[in-house]
Amino acid sequence: MSVREKAQELGEEIARSRELAAMVSAQQAMLQDTTAREIIEEFNHKQRLLRMLQSQGFNLTASQKAEVESLERRMLDNPLIAEYIRAQQEFEKLLDEVNKIIDRAISSSLACASGCCDSCDECG
Repeated sequence: MSVREKAQELGEEIARSRELAAMVSAQQAMLQDTTAREIIEEFNHKQRLLRMLQSQGFNLTASQKAEVESLERRMLDNPLIAEYIRAQQEFEKLLDEVNKIIDRAISSSLACASGCCDSCDECG
């Protein structure tokens, strides 16, 4: 099986993972809720405005920072948004774990190819 075929297979497994299913479910629930949507829209709008100010060289005032912190608290206090964030973090954790496994496999192969590892029969 080729690397690309294995990558396709891995992608399909990730697509079937409980972590992705939980994140999609939480996202749908969150977006169907009017209150959650309004909080997110308000946060995104405020964040865009403040980024624009910063890109123009302006420093944020204490009041502006407090507004963002208040919106962040409102987001985390909303159970649907909080659940989505938690599910998103779990999915990202899965992807990080997969990337680390791939990285270890590549690193190990490179080390063995150079003859400087103890993890394979040829080197040890």
